[in-house]
Amino acid sequence: RGMGMRWRVLGFGRDSSEAGKRSDIDMDMENSPAPSRTSPVVGVLMGSGRESYGDPALDRNFPRTYLRPECSYSCSLCLLLAEANVPFEMYKTDLGGKASWHAQVNPSMETPSLRLANQEEWIHGTDKIVDMLASDVREVAALSTCTPPGCPAEGAAAREHLDPQMCSFALFMALAGPSKMRDFLLSKHGLDPKEEDVHGVVLALRKRQRQVLGRWEEALASGDYLCGSRPGLLDARLVSKLFTSYQLINSGLASLGCSFEQAAPRSFAYLCRFSLRSSWRLVFGEGREVRPGKLDAVTIRTVCGKFSKLCPELLDGKILPALARARGGTGRTLDREALGLSAASALSVSSHLEGKAVLCLGDSRAQEEEPTADGAAGSRRGPGGWRHEAGRRDRIRSLVRRAGGGALRPVSKASRMLRFNPAILYFLILEKEWWFCGLLAVAVYGLPVVLLSLLAIPLNFDNDTEEAEIFYNGGPPPHIILAFRFTAGNVISMGFGTVFPTSDWGYLLATLSQLLGILINVFVFAAVLAKFQSPKADVVFSQSCCIFTRDGTPHLCLRLGNLRCHTLFNPHIRLFLLRDHETAEGESFVRIQEIKVDLPGTVSGVYSVTHKIDEDSPLREAARVMASGGAIQEELLAIQCTFTALDPVYQAEVCAKYNYSAKDIGYGKRFADMITLLGERPFLDFSKFEELVDAGGGTVPADPAGGLAARSASTASVASSLRSLGSKKAQTTLCL
Repeated sequence: RGMGMRWRVLGFGRDSSEAGKRSDIDMDMENSPAPSRTSPVVGVLMGSGRESYGDPALDRNFPRTYLRPECSYSCSLCLLLAEANVPFEMYKTDLGGKASWHAQVNPSMETPSLRLANQEEWIHGTDKIVDMLASDVREVAALSTCTPPGCPAEGAAAREHLDPQMCSFALFMALAGPSKMRDFLLSKHGLDPKEEDVHGVVLALRKRQRQVLGRWEEALASGDYLCGSRPGLLDARLVSKLFTSYQLINSGLASLGCSFEQAAPRSFAYLCRFSLRSSWRLVFGEGREVRPGKLDAVTIRTVCGKFSKLCPELLDGKILPALARARGGTGRTLDREALGLSAASALSVSSHLEGKAVLCLGDSRAQEEEPTADGAAGSRRGPGGWRHEAGRRDRIRSLVRRAGGGALRPVSKASRMLRFNPAILYFLILEKEWWFCGLLAVAVYGLPVVLLSLLAIPLNFDNDTEEAEIFYNGGPPPHIILAFRFTAGNVISMGFGTVFPTSDWGYLLATLSQLLGILINVFVFAAVLAKFQSPKADVVFSQSCCIFTRDGTPHLCLRLGNLRCHTLFNPHIRLFLLRDHETAEGESFVRIQEIKVDLPGTVSGVYSVTHKIDEDSPLREAARVMASGGAIQEELLAIQCTFTALDPVYQAEVCAKYNYSAKDIGYGKRFADMITLLGERPFLDFSKFEELVDAGGGTVPADPAGGLAARSASTASVASSLRSLGSKKAQTTLCL
């Protein structure tokens, strides 16, 4: 709030009402003033950063923001002092533009530095400072110095054993060009900086990062903190480094192949738990706690500022998308090498435009104008292009309406109505649309208010606003209106309004109304909350499936699309063949056989569910019938596809299903390629989700094992383009 004012923190790190007190806390726009020669409390030189510096390249339209503590080493010292109940004050120096007095405090222009109370000398180097505090400050010496099981007993070895930060930096720098920093980080982890196999280097660093996080998981198995039931010396030294590593991994700067929460759930819970302590709020400030789905923009922006200078070639592919995520965007780049995904499963990807994540939902304006060879904007539409785009938008809107609709609804609801009970309301609230919840809320409030109003009509009331109503309306309101106001106020607001009773019976009715209002308000609140928290998949299936020849063997194929721009983990896709079967004894029933399909590691945009029709397939006879031009309506009843996957946003499983009848199976056709190239940028075009083209492989042979099908030229072209994406490191956009 004040230009140039010092953020002065006098704090204590205990978890009590008196702990964590602050005095004269100001959000600085500039570096702190130069420290005085001495101070009655400990002083710490704090390396600080901002959420945005207003830089056109990194911050786009975001304005310059306040200065916040950032340096993990400086923060670890302050956490140590706060946990030891030692008063201290911070002298902030912007790591993006250090203070003019910085060299006077630390000639090497590094952070942190520390000065003891009533002393003039500044001490430099984290290890040296901690050793001095442990020997000279009894409050720090009283902190637990124990190490968790499996860790070296010596402090420096234990920190090296559990330090995840340097490996996270190395994971990012492995993708950069040659530099001294890259050579240092790779050599520190036993890797050759001149190794040309970058993918192998990344895999080795991922293994090392997982090993370090695995040590954290083992160390936290026996207690809430590394040093036991409360933080100790080792916790204060390492928690800020774990926090930085968490930010790098979840922002995508250091790609681990999965989220931090999945790789180290105990460590993530440890960060969440530590960030709720008063010492954390004292050091980092309010609003920087750790919770699912949240990134710290101050840390990410400071790190990205350093990385953009060290490796500008990664600005578009890594740095800008990470900043977009930290600032609340959902942009993702197509980083197939880091994610370990193949081109068989089309990924949901996005581009970063003007500091925001862009998602095109059937809006052709994003593709209307493309630069021509001479740089001028040229229209991509030919004759009839507007009609084509309108039809494309209609197809996509129909696809979006189908997601989570009929494919997810049960076959019949009549059986539930036959055994209706109050508990079924919860099920109906989760299943029905929001309009049903609104009508239910109106009914739950309206019926009691009407019934209680009828009971209140014989009672007498006192109206606080009677004089005003006579003045403005010319007379008092009717008695029935007063009864309605009386009951509505007591039920909805659980207290008297402007109308209150004048008899004991009236107060009894008011009390009952308020008790009923408590129950109704709790019910409505719980219903709305449950509705918001109930996971629903935006999963859509193709309305038809097809049989075509691939590499000489018939294959059944259908499409599954995820209309959300995020990755679903651990997908389980199952196909079932439903046949009408009659036994030798004359019994007739529907026989269910499972059809084997290959499972992907993740599903993001679109996945083609395929089944190889070999001699062991239950569809081999149906394929032969279709190859000979016959019909299979009598033989095949239906094919059912079920899908379940873990949604990392809901932290729960989502599910969907779809049924195909015999008439929905096409022969000699395959699905059109959805990935198209606009210049050097691939797009996933959902308007082609249902489109079928000639398979180009001839008819399905009577013998499923015979013959070879020619691969279509368009498929080969797209596959070739995808193979070149890794070297180009081009950003891509998912257009739904």
